[in-house]
Amino acid sequence: MAIRQNIAAEHIPIRDNTHVYIKEKQQLEKRTAGRNYAPSVTIMAGRNSGGRSTTSSHPSVVSYGREVNIVERCWEVLPTGSKPKAGLVLIHGGNWHSGWFGELGDLLSSAEYSIRVSAPDLISHGLSDDPVPGYRAYCPDFASQAEEVGAAIARARAALPKGCPLFVLGESMGGLCALQHLISEKANDLTDTVDGVILCGALLQIAPGLLPPKVVFKRQKLSERHKIDAVFPLLQAVGWLIPSLGVPGAAIGGETFDTAFGDPAVGPAARADPLVTEMAPPRLGMMLGFLKAMDVTKREGPVKLKVKSVLMMHYKGDQRTLYEDCQRFVDDLPMEDKVCIPLEGDSHQIFQDTPEKSKKHIETVGRFITERAG
Repeated sequence: MAIRQNIAAEHIPIRDNTHVYIKEKQQLEKRTAGRNYAPSVTIMAGRNSGGRSTTSSHPSVVSYGREVNIVERCWEVLPTGSKPKAGLVLIHGGNWHSGWFGELGDLLSSAEYSIRVSAPDLISHGLSDDPVPGYRAYCPDFASQAEEVGAAIARARAALPKGCPLFVLGESMGGLCALQHLISEKANDLTDTVDGVILCGALLQIAPGLLPPKVVFKRQKLSERHKIDAVFPLLQAVGWLIPSLGVPGAAIGGETFDTAFGDPAVGPAARADPLVTEMAPPRLGMMLGFLKAMDVTKREGPVKLKVKSVLMMHYKGDQRTLYEDCQRFVDDLPMEDKVCIPLEGDSHQIFQDTPEKSKKHIETVGRFITERAG
């Protein structure tokens, strides 16, 4: 995969309170202790421990003028040495990390399903490094995340037996990153690389309530969807000037953070996880990147997405990403093998639901893959 030189020295911001909320700055200083890379921590035992996965480190395929490594988890199939029926690359959502998918990786890689699972921590997430020192969950060029997805897919393909089916699962922002790669020229230059894609609460339209600044809408009687169109020019202008500026009033934590999980125990555990940066506000440059990516994906996806099979799972009342846009996207896809599973409720992350529901969702993914793996 080609290396892109995309970060000039002038893009690296001065770290002061103009660019960073005071609260976030204090949290970052505690978590990073002055280091210029992702914090090395002992993950607490539990649902965010990564299960029986092993980790490996890989140089970023994007050049930032400094060393940036991507940490990836892998769940090899059991019994050890047995041949996998399929492979799955899992892409987590924004401000999250791969350690939260231990239950999924453990179950799908068991003898019951024999699916090899791999899951990178995206740039500046989890145990992966920061391209801009001291800024967590920030990537100056959102398209770089899609390139890392492509690299993870290439690693997974190389690790699988020849002809073994490969699927990609993207949750929330991870769904957008996965689709952004899969409709790119790089993905379409290759044949038989990915057989199917699984979208779980995929970010194809951010909920209007998460789009700031609210002052933009104060005197405008706009529908929720038109609010998104109204805010874009302002974000574009300011974001071009100060891409690292935190978006006012848009912390990923916010009012809908705890409601994103069907299991009420997950919210407090996530807030205590030093690798979950729920209070970090989206940066304008990155927000502009995924707003653009959403637009391009919805317009070009139905033409350029070449996978054979698609599974969509999404809560109909999701308060962070909109169900209707994801449903419409899948409806517009030309392939015949499409499965849409609307879920009742207003949660967002389907694998952090109650243990019973989470296991059911994992089993649905396992059946979808193995039925197509033959």
